[in-house]
Amino acid sequence: IDQDVAELIGQVAGGLGNGRQELQPLREQIIVVHQIGLVLLLRVAGLEALQILPYRRRPGPDEDDFRWEKPDPVEARAVRASVAGGAVRRLAVHSRYVPFLASQDRDSRQSSIDLLARELGFARDLGGAEFVLHLGAYSPGSNPEEGMRLFAEGVAEAYAHAPDAPRLVMENVPGGGRRMGGSLEELAALRVELSKRGIDSGV
Repeated sequence: IDQDVAELIGQVAGGLGNGRQELQPLREQIIVVHQIGLVLLLRVAGLEALQILPYRRRPGPDEDDFRWEKPDPVEARAVRASVAGGAVRRLAVHSRYVPFLASQDRDSRQSSIDLLARELGFARDLGGAEFVLHLGAYSPGSNPEEGMRLFAEGVAEAYAHAPDAPRLVMENVPGGGRRMGGSLEELAALRVELSKRGIDSGV
């Protein structure tokens, strides 16, 4: 067992209860962790849902620096097999970035579409059932309706390049300014826009 992973599990256990016996009843507890390998060992906690990032965080050249690495294919297969074997009932993968899918700037929007397609592929390879995404903001001079249309079109394009990707789950935000997803009404309207384009989604 990787010592860092073992220590992290100990920290999780210490934060939720006093050892494995008290962790076991917490069947509905969702723990957000950012280390992919941890899913292989979290079965000891008896969890039903787990959310992770699709990247591994590695130290960079400087003391306060770090870099993100995409999942190693061998490790991704191991995680997928562990999920399929019942280590966790539902694995959600959270996007690492806030996209510019609603932007009117073509380059920024296309870059976000490409990144989303790549992360959807990572989530699929890891055995994720859901992909969690913040909505970002629409452009200055635009409006929420235009932003929702662009967002939905961008998501549909990304899914077209990531076959068998997990279901999209939109995460709300405090809202304000041009940020989208601040109200249930807006999230509901976005679900309609996505459904028009054949994308199943949740919130």
